[in-house]
Amino acid sequence: MAGLEMTRRHSAADINEIQKRLTSRATASLAEDPNADIADLLRRIEELNKLKSLLSPNLLMRLLAPLSVGALCLAFLAITLVVRVDAIGLRTPVALDVTAQSVTFVADSDWLQESPINLTAGHFRADRFAVSFSDPAKAFETLSTRQWLEANGGNLVLHSLSVRKGSQATVDTSESGQTAIYGTGLRGEIHANGQTTLRWSGPNREMVTGGLDLEGQPPEIFSLATAADGPPGRLAFVPKASITIRDLSISALSFGREMQIAPADPRFTSTITAGTLRLPSVDRDIDLSTDRAITFTGLVGRIDSLVVDHKISLRFDGDAKKVLVGSGNGQSDLTPSILAYLYRNQIVTFLFASFTFTWGALWSLTRLVFA
Repeated sequence: MAGLEMTRRHSAADINEIQKRLTSRATASLAEDPNADIADLLRRIEELNKLKSLLSPNLLMRLLAPLSVGALCLAFLAITLVVRVDAIGLRTPVALDVTAQSVTFVADSDWLQESPINLTAGHFRADRFAVSFSDPAKAFETLSTRQWLEANGGNLVLHSLSVRKGSQATVDTSESGQTAIYGTGLRGEIHANGQTTLRWSGPNREMVTGGLDLEGQPPEIFSLATAADGPPGRLAFVPKASITIRDLSISALSFGREMQIAPADPRFTSTITAGTLRLPSVDRDIDLSTDRAITFTGLVGRIDSLVVDHKISLRFDGDAKKVLVGSGNGQSDLTPSILAYLYRNQIVTFLFASFTFTWGALWSLTRLVFA
């Protein structure tokens, strides 16, 4: 292409030289004889003009190629700067290390807490759980999800707790030490010993009180369950020691509580008190201050540890389609741009793209200046 262009420029220069000579001959002939026949010279000059027009494209055609290349370069730069990696099917790795007052997740696998949890002051309350008792039952037969059960005194142990795959669960704690676990697809067993007082809602929603004297006897076992597609149950208690959840695969993660700002105006507020969000693919750390909300879209990963001890300490590793920080008008999209991702992860591709862009921009500029 470059050789052809040089040939065209050289031929056009030759034609101009020939035209000058022919014009000089015609002028000289007329100077000697005003009636001289110069028709043949004029015809040859006209034919050379036609030939030159074929060899030299017009200005618009000469500018079209550099303008097109320049536009493509600018479009490429704009796309890589503005478009984020989720638009081309890439996911953003995330690492989260936070403390919070509550956390909500969707389990991506069945999870079972097998270590018994002793309950302080022998107290627990179960709302919207179906409750069954030992066989033979020392208390009563069953309670439906429309009833609640409360126990005080004695020795109460949360013997097991499980979350079914696909279920949403929330762990909520307070400075007083009370822990609440609520959601769907939850199951658990509580063992009662000693002198235990029971309260529950009767068929007409009235409160009923009963007692269990289990001194020197096998424990009474309360089996709790919520339906996977039913209303969320809530189990509240005060553990004597910290609770630890490990190696739980999840498909959603959020930190928030509903606050009633005004009648019929509930709003969610972040429960994160401190922590760090890390984006390894672009080597970026974000400090999470109080009320700094996080929103993940298309999240998958694993909770490495979730420790409940008057607060929740959580460590998570995974990836997401989009990562948003903040709330309302102050929300920022932290999903990396294509250019940032290529710079940190695909250096060969980044260098090739940078060279191509630079060459295209310089070539276009040169052609436009010297057109």
